[in-house]
Amino acid sequence: DFFIERINENMVGKLHYEKNGMGFIKQMHYSHLTGEIEFFNEIIRLKSKIKSLMPIDYYLETPEEFMKFIE
Repeated sequence: DFFIERINENMVGKLHYEKNGMGFIKQMHYSHLTGEIEFFNEIIRLKSKIKSLMPIDYYLETPEEFMKFIE
């Protein structure tokens, strides 16, 4: 729910910039919002593939589990 909420918040900001135009600083913020949206969508996609995400040490010790992310 947190990720979906953040995606929605970022989409509102992104649409505002698209509607009202951007200068240099606004373009930087727009790029940041776009990157966060992509990042959160990727986390949601990964989370849907794997029921629960384990700490990074777990995946370092069991590389075959990490390979599920790539499939």
